[in-house]
Amino acid sequence: MKGANWIPADAFEDRVTDDVIRNILQSSADANMNIVRNWGGGIYQHDSFYSIADELGLLIWQEFMFACDYYPADEQFLDSVRKEVTHQIQRLQYHPSVLIWSGNNEIESSVSQNWYGVKNLTLYKENYVKLFIDTIRSTVLGLDSSRPFVSSSPSDGVQTEKEGWISSNPNSDFYGDVHYYNYTMDCLDIRGYPQPRFASEYGLQSLPRFQTLSSVTVKDDWSYFSPIMMHRQHHGSGNEQMLNQTKMHFKIPNSADPLKHFKDMLYLTQASQAICIKAESEHYRRLRSVMNEGRGHTMGAIYWQLNSIWPAPTWSSLEYGGRWKMLHYYAKDFFSPIIISPFEFNNTLYIFAVSDLLQNVELKLTINIWSWQMIDDPVTTITMWTKVPAQSSVKVWQKDIDNLFKLSSCKDRSHCVVTFSSVPDGEIDTPDIPTNVFYFTSLADAQLLNPNIQILNISLIPFNEFLITLKSTALAPFVWLESGDIPGRFSDNGFLITQQFTQIVFYCWQPSISVDDLKQALTVSSLYDVYTEPEFTDTVSVRN
Repeated sequence: MKGANWIPADAFEDRVTDDVIRNILQSSADANMNIVRNWGGGIYQHDSFYSIADELGLLIWQEFMFACDYYPADEQFLDSVRKEVTHQIQRLQYHPSVLIWSGNNEIESSVSQNWYGVKNLTLYKENYVKLFIDTIRSTVLGLDSSRPFVSSSPSDGVQTEKEGWISSNPNSDFYGDVHYYNYTMDCLDIRGYPQPRFASEYGLQSLPRFQTLSSVTVKDDWSYFSPIMMHRQHHGSGNEQMLNQTKMHFKIPNSADPLKHFKDMLYLTQASQAICIKAESEHYRRLRSVMNEGRGHTMGAIYWQLNSIWPAPTWSSLEYGGRWKMLHYYAKDFFSPIIISPFEFNNTLYIFAVSDLLQNVELKLTINIWSWQMIDDPVTTITMWTKVPAQSSVKVWQKDIDNLFKLSSCKDRSHCVVTFSSVPDGEIDTPDIPTNVFYFTSLADAQLLNPNIQILNISLIPFNEFLITLKSTALAPFVWLESGDIPGRFSDNGFLITQQFTQIVFYCWQPSISVDDLKQALTVSSLYDVYTEPEFTDTVSVRN
């Protein structure tokens, strides 16, 4: 399972139209997701939510709307809950998209660990069983025996049942599913992540793009720690956590221009979120076929969260309004049916291939090591063929990094970057396999050159799409395209440029947009632009 958690799409439900729902769910499918968890702290969704999921082939983890708190268990309340559960099951059970019923979000954990420090915990445990087991579970099983029911998320499945429905550790790696958040660790150090059966919540925050924030703020608000930015931050120490995580991987902007500094920080929080959730998601996907002392065999990754309820710092990969953050572009790659996934452990670079395909596949793997000082030609290329069994993950290569540097003539970690691309043998029809990248060091230390990225050409192609040609004079990480007020998404974004010429498709969500319209709106930048003050020269040209 690969997906994200759905929260209410707006603070005012009457603004959530079928088009809004379709846009978010279509973006989920476009990012190679196959499941969406309707979180128990939100609402039962509109009928169209489930109908559109049916149409798109998305599965729904449907929770009943109980979350993070203790509930009464008097008969009047329980009778009301029976009616609620009965209504929702009878309304939704005919939808093939509904995969599983879940009793609640995190209440087993809150009772088991006594989050709120209540004195009479035994009473709350008894009430928990009365509500979620004796009432909700029995009602669900009586009305719909075709789907599994889990009493809570996270929970330990059969082990929870053995322990009287409240596990001593509902967040165990050995059973059920886990929720995991760590805002202080280096997110690229996989040693800090759990090795669960299923990861149903994990995430980090980022800020939306400037155009989204500026629609609800004024000039005086445009700084990272401004009163309005802190007011819209509803997670304790959230801005500080984003800043600290960003510092681990990037230089913090030092522009004398307050507006540029603010925009650069928005960009960097998205870049940091994207690489962090990528690292954690690929970790879970690699564990699909790996067991480590009883942990692992991870069969699902559902990050927190898919969408935003308002323009603010959130954990989402989609902004309020549906624009794709950098994370959503990365999700499209790390949730791809086949991925090549690198990671470092004890100064050794490991490469795994992960496949969701129902048949074995043979892949030609190309490892290119690039110098930040060159473009078009890698300093070293390694190729090999590898077989990947159906629905599995497998280690395909490993190399001591010091020996790899000797092989490639890299001076040190700051001078090189490595990419991994793969193509199948051609005997079976397979989806495109995304190119992956591994940075040997923090991008704060990388020896970046000015890429002088230019937009050479924009041309209209069928289906309201535009082909964009970029030119670069140097390698450029985290290349970011913006379409201004023109809604849509790109075929790729936040990517590493390694070639002098790169083509990207813009999928426009609005009819009657011309090449000239997009020409006026389109901007391109990269990490180099964050690290330097702009040169006030017109280097961008567009031919119609």
